[in-house]
Amino acid sequence: MSRLARLVLVVVPAAVAHVLDALSFSAPFEDVSAGGDRVVGRSWRASGSAAVHANFVRLTPDRQSKRGALWATAAAGVDEVSATLKFRISGQGKKYYGDGLALWLTDARAHRAGDFHGSAETFRGVGVVFDTFKNAETLSLHKDVAVVVNDGTRDAEALLADASGCAGDVRYHEARADFSVASASRARVVVGRRADGDALEAVVSLDARNVGAFVECARVALPAALDAAWLRRAHLGVTASTGQLADNHDVLALDVSSDAAEHAAADADGARAAPFFAPGEGITADRFARIEAQLDALVARLEHLQHHLEHEMVAVDDHVRVTLEKLARQEDSSEGRIDALERKVVSNVEDSLSQRIASLEQAMRDAVQKRISTVENRYMSRLGDVVSEKVDGAGRGWTLPFVFLVVVDVVAFALARAWYLKFRKTHLL
Repeated sequence: MSRLARLVLVVVPAAVAHVLDALSFSAPFEDVSAGGDRVVGRSWRASGSAAVHANFVRLTPDRQSKRGALWATAAAGVDEVSATLKFRISGQGKKYYGDGLALWLTDARAHRAGDFHGSAETFRGVGVVFDTFKNAETLSLHKDVAVVVNDGTRDAEALLADASGCAGDVRYHEARADFSVASASRARVVVGRRADGDALEAVVSLDARNVGAFVECARVALPAALDAAWLRRAHLGVTASTGQLADNHDVLALDVSSDAAEHAAADADGARAAPFFAPGEGITADRFARIEAQLDALVARLEHLQHHLEHEMVAVDDHVRVTLEKLARQEDSSEGRIDALERKVVSNVEDSLSQRIASLEQAMRDAVQKRISTVENRYMSRLGDVVSEKVDGAGRGWTLPFVFLVVVDVVAFALARAWYLKFRKTHLL
């Protein structure tokens, strides 16, 4: 339906009877939670790296090792679910990018984070995985769009080995001249009873370039464990993750209905209700349509400009934040290196001083010892000569001079030792 008609026309109740408003959302996202965070709706919770902006929800930025999720707190509560997801996977990488985005319908009442595109691999339900990274190790199992079904007992490898799916170019390179915020993809998932019985099946259709034409991608029969009771208590969720490679994973809208046929018809018509003009309004339907078309074009251009501006500002904000984080890490690293350098310089100076002091002490000790030895040798030699002369010349009359010389020698030694201690104190301390 056109934007002006949404504003001025009465919507026919029967036409929207099957729309699950609590589970559906689209931009602009103007609701705010009690905590002050923007939300897509009262029945949805964002977690991880997911950030709700006015015109889109960014599950992961174009950064490594990110996980984000949107998860419905309300169960489907119906016997048939038809959900159309509008999303955009884009990034700066031309050759290397990843990892992917997934739409879930499981019995988990809250998001369970994991390595399987941002969610736990042991789920009970159906997942539609949009995988943009072709891993060389599992290239034979790769599908651009894969439908995985789990009863809670199988791991990711087993799921991908048995997955149905199709090829689909759902990734946009933001450096291309033809990229804009209007670039998007759509996928429709219908889970309901099979035509030949009560068992459920999941049918996935893809509009890879959002041109308005869905192509069936896969049709999968669900196991008995996933029955009507499971569907009524199932919850919708959208998750995305990045690893060593990265992309922006944005969610633009989710339209959920309990009637697949009506949902498809409404999507084909581009509206859920037709305008109604009562006679006597003073304006013809044709004239109103022309006016409405012009106003629609103006509003569309304004919305596109707002979306584009927000998309660019989010990219700038993310770039500035990452740059500041890098600068903070570099600052911490620099401070650590400066501290280490300071400790090393202090340690080297202390070691050098200790070695120099030890060297000086040893040199002074050697010099003093040498001088003492010289003095001792000189005096002892002279003392020996004097003693010999006295002994030879006076017999026993040498005793007193000998004692005198010994006393002189002791005094000389004491003086030399005192000089050494004084020299050591004045030169080494």
